Amino acid sequence: MEYRKIPGTDLNVSTITLGTMTYGSPVPFEDAVRLTEYAVSQGINIIDTANMYEGYNRTPGSSGGVAEEIIGAFLKKYDRNKVVIATKLGMKVGDAPEDEGTSAAAIDKHLELSMRRMQTDYVDIYYLHKPDPDSSLEDTLTTMNRKIKEGKVRYYGVSNYNAAQLSELIQTADRLDVARLLYANLP
Repeated sequence: MEYRKIPGTDLNVSTITLGTMTYGSPVPFEDAVRLTEYAVSQGINIIDTANMYEGYNRTPGSSGGVAEEIIGAFLKKYDRNKVVIATKLGMKVGDAPEDEGTSAAAIDKHLELSMRRMQTDYVDIYYLHKPDPDSSLEDTLTTMNRKIKEGKVRYYGVSNYNAAQLSELIQTADRLDVARLLYANLP
């Protein structure tokens, strides 16, 4: 397996990432745990998940978390410090206002839920899964910075942001003098 350092971090990751979107359906719980064990035994050391992932049969707005629970079952038997865990928040996972988006309340609630499901006290990379026009970017970035200082998040990134949104985020982070994102997955 080849490994590369993610620029600006101390994360040395495999060039292949284990994605978990299908965990739950069509990949059942125990099979998904075994699949994760096998992938890691072959040298994959970065696992990508999200608080909404539960497989293809997901109903929009359902509580999600199935893939994170599977990762938790795996981590119960494995050295947490040997894998890089990336998870996301922002998609709708319930009916409360903080169950969608990237507000401070959403980050506070869903980071704790994600860590509990995965049986870990920190996340290596925490993604904002999509832009949130209803939340203040200042509040979002200040909250992410607080989570980094608390040791609950090592780095953060974004997914599904266009170039203009990404530029605004970087400029806002610089203006606030808070941590810059480490990674962007453009649409």
